[in-house]
Amino acid sequence: MAKNIMLAFVSLVSPRYLSNPITYPDIQGRAYTAIQTNESAIVYVERMLGDKNSLSKIFLIASDSVYKKIPTANEFGDVTHLEFLKRRITKEFPQLAERFVTQNYSDSSTALEKNILQTAEIADAIMAFANEHADEEIIVHADMTGGFRHASMLMLSIIQLLKYRGIETSEVLYSDPEAKIVYSVTEIQQMFSLITGADEFVNFGSVQALNDYFGANPPPAVKNLLSAMKSFSEAIKICRTSKIEEELKNLGQHIKTFREHPDKDLKSALFAKIIDTIESGYGNLIGNSVERVDIIRWCMKKGFWQQAMTLCTEWLPGEIVRRKICMPTNATIQANCESRARSAHKTWQQYFIIDYTDDKDFCRELRSILENFPYKKPVNIEVFGKLQNFFDEFTAGEMKFNFYRHGKIKNNDFNKKFPTLVAILKAIHAERKKDFRYTKTFSEFLRTVYYTEIPRIIAKFS
Repeated sequence: MAKNIMLAFVSLVSPRYLSNPITYPDIQGRAYTAIQTNESAIVYVERMLGDKNSLSKIFLIASDSVYKKIPTANEFGDVTHLEFLKRRITKEFPQLAERFVTQNYSDSSTALEKNILQTAEIADAIMAFANEHADEEIIVHADMTGGFRHASMLMLSIIQLLKYRGIETSEVLYSDPEAKIVYSVTEIQQMFSLITGADEFVNFGSVQALNDYFGANPPPAVKNLLSAMKSFSEAIKICRTSKIEEELKNLGQHIKTFREHPDKDLKSALFAKIIDTIESGYGNLIGNSVERVDIIRWCMKKGFWQQAMTLCTEWLPGEIVRRKICMPTNATIQANCESRARSAHKTWQQYFIIDYTDDKDFCRELRSILENFPYKKPVNIEVFGKLQNFFDEFTAGEMKFNFYRHGKIKNNDFNKKFPTLVAILKAIHAERKKDFRYTKTFSEFLRTVYYTEIPRIIAKFS
């Protein structure tokens, strides 16, 4: 079930129409004679809904002036402008007699701050009604006809406040007493939704408001553009680094197509008027010359910090190498990084910038020191030979070591191929076991030791 409610700024009763009522020849298929300008819009909605879905509430926004007595003689005698409207509607629809809710509003031009607060209070009153009927859909119908000079602006503000609280407006109506017709101005109100939708996409990457504006079946060019906008939005939100550049290119192409071949309906024509906002919000990202650092900068500008950090990790190493800020000095280093990167599920550039340390150079330096050492002090040749064996094994053994410590190579096989490395590892473990607080077994130690740190650890040994 749905609860239909009406929202209207009460207008003053005009002496002109008291003496010369306005007959609308066709309001929902029947004539109606009105005196106060709000009447025709309320009658329009109530007749449209029918008896089964009659208005549950009519929220009348009453300024100070409508509480004054009507100075001209009328059918109800000594009544206010507000009371006159209620009686006219009740005369046509007796079932609505107890369904009026009056919300006060100051029409003083000097009470701007008070006016703004009262606008919010009117939205609060409607929300209170909605909360009482939380299990039912609330449908708002609005009359833009009555009230003072800036009533239309305030009505639109109330509608927007309600929208942000989850209550949509069905019909926005305007009565033209000169043309004697009631017509919908909903499309004008929905322009706010279009503008809000474009703003949401530019600032937050959301296409929900634009989807709501165009509805379930948008025209073809708009549908394709919204789909491209959504795909890019999702790629950014979940940081699909492999898709972002492709989706940006796709978005730029669909914007271009929409510009060159727009749909002919009103909503599409209005959308075409603000497409510049989206283009300017994305700058050169939807051009042909976008670079990865531009996308990272854009994420930072928008406050998408998590995405920016992820893209820095994924993309900047490649940019640093490509721009020759930092790069391998020879093909061997690159090949080494490529080999190690595969097991780490990284690009070789990521491994080179983030993880790579030149272990061979370190080993070479330490070997040189040891080779010169005998000239300074006698050394056990057997020990020196074992250290030379260690350097050879260490340089070749990292991948096999990773298999070994995770149980993917049998202990005997590893021990036979890398005996000195195993002996060194056992020596490190034994050294650590001298501290009674160290309780890890040899297997546990293997799983936690950093391979690249092994030469540095043994350099501290006696």
